[in-house]
Amino acid sequence: GWGKQLINTHEQQDAVEFMILFLDQLPEDLQRPFKGTFIHKITDVNDSYCSSNEENFFALSIDIKHFTTIEESFNSFLKYELFTGENQIFSDTLGTKIDAKKYTRIKVAPPNLVLHLKRFEYSRSTFNYIKIKSRFEVPQTIDISPLLEDEKETNTKYTLKGVVLHEGNANSGHYISLVKHKETWIKCNDKNLSIFNINDFMEETFGGQSSSFCAYLLFYSLDVNDEISIQEEFDLLSPSLKNKIENENHQFLEQQSIFSKNMVYLASHIQSTEIMTDYFINIFTHSSNGDDSYVISERLKENIHKNQKEKWLINYILSNFDDKIKPIYLNCDSNVIISS
Repeated sequence: GWGKQLINTHEQQDAVEFMILFLDQLPEDLQRPFKGTFIHKITDVNDSYCSSNEENFFALSIDIKHFTTIEESFNSFLKYELFTGENQIFSDTLGTKIDAKKYTRIKVAPPNLVLHLKRFEYSRSTFNYIKIKSRFEVPQTIDISPLLEDEKETNTKYTLKGVVLHEGNANSGHYISLVKHKETWIKCNDKNLSIFNINDFMEETFGGQSSSFCAYLLFYSLDVNDEISIQEEFDLLSPSLKNKIENENHQFLEQQSIFSKNMVYLASHIQSTEIMTDYFINIFTHSSNGDDSYVISERLKENIHKNQKEKWLINYILSNFDDKIKPIYLNCDSNVIISS
């Protein structure tokens, strides 16, 4: 988290800040698909003097206030900042103050470009952050050639692959993601996944004063003919990193398996009271599967009564209260599971 502190998942975090924080802590191999490079330049008005510095980025922030299209925002990004009169810049090379212009271009464009729509701004009248809810069009394709330092670059066209939507105001809200898989759009709302109707794209992403949701982050991928597969890209990683990813994927699959509905069904039909109790206490109560709480708890009650294990259960709870039972009440977020 920020400053190595754990992130409070119950507090709203800014999506772009979280994304940058997350990517910045990844190994260089995993940063590469999202990392680009800005070049910031200061030149005199006659372009006879130039100083520059470079800066890596994971997201391109663009203004949307008073704009309705990407092209308008890109044109704003391209504008020079002029320094004349009392605001002249001192040139160490020339030894004098000069009229100058400052601007930024993209020196290295990333394979996956994230556009951050600046929907939040600080209000000097209210001294609070406010949300810009105005309508802003989200195109399926973009061409970033005007933003590049190298005007001869040919790989400049990108296709939309994902959108992070924001609902709410500047102080609280909810994020939903839209992800394009091949030709199908998938809506990710917390743990709930569903097919997204592309006919609703304009209403869900463009925003407007009457809209609940609006696009906040746009994920574009470079259109290239020699695009490598996920497996080919995985093979480029170092052996130690590949081994770490494979181990984490294996652990993830194990967790998905033990928390699945099939496993709940199997556990609820086990004849052994001890095994069913162990599954319920040690595994099921640590899941978010509140829908099956009633079923398995009722089956467990029937099992205990049938096998006359009431006394055994009391001893089990008393002997494991501090290690197993108490943490359930302290950490479980599901009231349904707690009740069961």
